[in-house]
Amino acid sequence: MNSFLICEKQTFIFMKNMQKIGQLALLFLVLTGMLSCNKDNNTEDFEVIGDVMIVKRMIDDQTYFERSYYAYGNYPMKDVSVSLPEGGNISLQATDETLRTYLKEPGIADFLSAPPITGNFDFSVTNEDIEHTVSDELVFNNLAFATITSADYDGGAVTVEWTPADNAENYLVKIIDVNYVPIFTGFLLSNTVSKYQTSSSAGVWDKTPETGTTYIVEVHAFEYDDEATIQNFVYNINEISIATKSIVWGE
Repeated sequence: MNSFLICEKQTFIFMKNMQKIGQLALLFLVLTGMLSCNKDNNTEDFEVIGDVMIVKRMIDDQTYFERSYYAYGNYPMKDVSVSLPEGGNISLQATDETLRTYLKEPGIADFLSAPPITGNFDFSVTNEDIEHTVSDELVFNNLAFATITSADYDGGAVTVEWTPADNAENYLVKIIDVNYVPIFTGFLLSNTVSKYQTSSSAGVWDKTPETGTTYIVEVHAFEYDDEATIQNFVYNINEISIATKSIVWGE
């Protein structure tokens, strides 16, 4: 789908805004920043991609799961909903005034100890009063966590090292507070990377950390759908696992 190819301008926007899509980073204007480049002539047909992913994270030393939902269009959309394989529908909300990205991400209270139901998810969206439907298949592969071996503070930066997760295809480092509010979001990393240092040039700061305050370092591991390509992988995430380690800022 040509309208979803990555361009340099949108990649820059992606780098500057990736932390804004939601609490999980995902999710990201890591994703929506790389959405289709703006066209001056608006001659392309409307296209939409629906993506459902499993988010796996540690909470109080136990593993929990939940699904997260995204819809990406090359023109504004409305009335975005997803039909669930277990029955019922959920509505997605626009991330901003462009109305090109919609999502529903789980809060911490939504996570469950059992893996979520998988299968086919049908996305229904409206563009210019015409309803469009696309589907996404979710598969549970139980993506392993990366193992954080160290997270050390030094001179206003945190250096994080980890042991890779089997089958992970990318990584991303975040820092959040104890209420899961983003503090820092790094950039998407190759699966060959296992060390990362926070800085103003290596990510985006949402807040200035306070000395003596406890924060949580997260290493997100990504696994993509089987059909994902280099052009569309950010719209075809299947699973994310989130490893965590607590630090005290300034110590």
